Amino acid sequence: MIIRSVEMLNFMPYVGEQKVSFDTSKEHPVVLIYGENNRGKSSLFSAIKWSMYGEHIDRTGRKTPEENILNDSAFDAGERTFSVTIALESDGDSYLIQRTSEVNVDRDGKRISTKQKVTMRKNSNFVEHVEIQPTINQIMNKEISIFFLCDMEVLEDYEKLVKDDKLAAEGIKNAIEDILGVPAIVAVREGLNAVSSDALVEIKKNSDSSKESTRIQNEIALKEGEFKKAKSELGKAIAKFKEKELIKEELDKLLAKHEQSAELIGIEKTLLDQEASDLKEIERLRLEILLAMRESWWLPISHLVESKYAETQTATEIAASRNSTLSAKNSRLKALSESLESGSCGECGQSIPDAGKMEIQDQIEKLKVEITELQIPMVPSLESLMEESKKLARFRVPPKAAIIRSHEKSIRLLLNENMKRRQRLKDISGQLDGIDKSEVQQLNAKRHTVATEIGITLKSIKDENFKASEAEKEITALQVKFSKIQSVVDVNEITIEHAISSYLALVFEKAVQNFRETTKREVEKAASEIFKKLVSKNAFSNLEINENYGLRLVDDSGRSFDHRGAGVEQVVALSLILALGRKAVRSGCLVLDTPFARLDEVHRDNILKYLPLESEQVILLLQSGEKLSRSASDDLLPRVANSYQISIGKSPKESFIRKAV
Repeated sequence: MIIRSVEMLNFMPYVGEQKVSFDTSKEHPVVLIYGENNRGKSSLFSAIKWSMYGEHIDRTGRKTPEENILNDSAFDAGERTFSVTIALESDGDSYLIQRTSEVNVDRDGKRISTKQKVTMRKNSNFVEHVEIQPTINQIMNKEISIFFLCDMEVLEDYEKLVKDDKLAAEGIKNAIEDILGVPAIVAVREGLNAVSSDALVEIKKNSDSSKESTRIQNEIALKEGEFKKAKSELGKAIAKFKEKELIKEELDKLLAKHEQSAELIGIEKTLLDQEASDLKEIERLRLEILLAMRESWWLPISHLVESKYAETQTATEIAASRNSTLSAKNSRLKALSESLESGSCGECGQSIPDAGKMEIQDQIEKLKVEITELQIPMVPSLESLMEESKKLARFRVPPKAAIIRSHEKSIRLLLNENMKRRQRLKDISGQLDGIDKSEVQQLNAKRHTVATEIGITLKSIKDENFKASEAEKEITALQVKFSKIQSVVDVNEITIEHAISSYLALVFEKAVQNFRETTKREVEKAASEIFKKLVSKNAFSNLEINENYGLRLVDDSGRSFDHRGAGVEQVVALSLILALGRKAVRSGCLVLDTPFARLDEVHRDNILKYLPLESEQVILLLQSGEKLSRSASDDLLPRVANSYQISIGKSPKESFIRKAV
C-alpha cells in the first residue's frame, strides 16, 4: 500500500480544508513532517487510521468519542461536519476513500453523537457499501496496521511481544503471520480437511462392519464430538469477547465524559492520603517533643556529666597512646638486640661494622631507659579509665533543646504544607460540586472488571482453539487409518479421494509448521541484520524470536534478555517492523509517528540512513527534539520527496500544515 495524499476537513486541530501530498518515487521515497508537541503530528497520523478504520484510539488505548474529533474553532463557528479523504495505491489499483462524520448537538448546543458515512472508489468506480471495509482490510488489515502505521511513542503494542503469555500475543502473532502469507497455506490445509470429511461421509455409507472399522469409526465420532464441542465453546467465547468489548467501549465513552472528574478524584485521594500521612507524622513529632521536655530536668547535671566524660575520654586517649608507644619501643628493642647478636642487619641481611654495632648499642641503652619510664604504672590505669567512660556514657543524653527546635520546625513546615493542601482540596471540591464521585468510581471499577473478563475470555478462545486444532489432527489421522482398511475391502473413487485428501491434509499440516518455522527464522535473521546496522555498539550477537514473534536480545554467550532501555526498545521494535516489511507478501508504506524521541543522535543517524533503503515509502512525523544531524541530513535529504511544517493558527485550537520552505 502506498499513500498518495490525505485531505482533512475540520479534523482535530486542522481547521478548514488542508491537503498533504505524499507522492514519492523509488529515488525519493521519504516525506518529512515537522511540528512542535501538541501541534498535530499525531492527529495527522490518526487521520490516516480514522479514514481507513473509522475509529480514533488515543495513546492511552481508549476510543475517543467521535463527536470530540470535530475541530473546536470550527464547531464554535457553527460547523458540524469533519472528514478525511485518503488516496491510496495497492497492487496496481488506485483507491479513494472518503470518511465523513456529522456531529449532532442537544438543545443546549452540546455535542452528543455523530453519524458516520464512508464512500470508496476503486479505479474511479464506486465500491458497494457492504464491500468497503472488507476491501480496506484486504489492502491493509487493521490487525496488521500497527506494523506499518506506527506510533513509536506508544510502545505497549510492541512491548507485548517480549512476553509469551500476554493476552494480546496470539492476536499479534496471527497479524504477523497474515503479513507473511501463512493464512494462504492454512486455507489450503483446511480445504483438504473439508474434502476428506465429505469423502468420509460417503465412505461410511458403504463401509463394512468389521471390528477395526467400527472401532475407528467410533473413535472418529468421539473426536468429532470433541471437535464440535470445542468449536461451540470457541464460538461462545468469541461472542462473549465481542459482547465485553462493546461494554468496555461504552464504559470508555462514559469515562471519557468524566475524564477530568476522574483525574480530579484521583488527585483528591492522593492529597487526602498525604494529609493523613503528614498528620500522623506531626503526632509522632509532638510525642517526641513531650518526651524531650519531660527529660529536661536532667539538663543541669548533664553538663557536668559531659565535662567529666570529655576529661575521661582525653585521659583514655593519652593512656592508649602511651601503651601503643611502649609496644612499638619494645618491638624496636627486640629487633636491634637480634641484629646486634647476629652481627647482621635484620632488614637487608648485610654485616654490621664495628662502628655500627656501637651505634646500635647506644640506641638499645636509650630505648631501655625510655621503656622503663613508660612501664611506670599510670594512675588511673587505662582499664579503669575505660570502665569509667562506660559508666558515664549511660548518663549522657542528647541535647534536648536541639531536638525540640528541630521537631518544632518540621511541624511548622508540615502544617504550612497541609494548609496549602487544604486549599487545593477546597478548589477540587468546588470543581467536583455536583459530580457523583461514586458513579465515576463505579465506572472505573466496572471497566477494570470487564477488562479482566476480556483477558479470561481471550485465554478461553486460545484454549478452545487449541482443543479444536488437536481434535482435527486426530480426526485426520484416524481417517487415514480408516481409508486404508476400506481400500482393502472396497477400493473405489470416493475411498481414493478420501485417502488422497487425508494424506495431503497431513502433508499440508507439516508444510504449515515448516513454513511458520522457516518464515520465523527468516524474520529473525532479517531483524538481527537490521538491528546490527541500527545500533551504535554491537553488544549483542543477534535477536531471537519466540513463538509469538516477540524479540529478545542475545549476547555472544547465548544469553537472552527481555528487558532493555526505552531507546533500545525502540530500535528492537523498529528492527522487527522493517524485517516484517522486507519479508511481507505485499510491500508498502511505513508511517512513523515520533520515531526518535527516545534515541540518541548516533542511533537516530543510523536509522535515518537506513530507512529509505528498506521501504517503498517512508513518512516521518518529527518533533522539535528529533533534529537531524548534519551527517543524517546529507544522507537523507536527497531522498526526500516533500517536507511539511505544522504551525499554530490564530488560536491554540487551530493548526495548519504547509510545505516547508
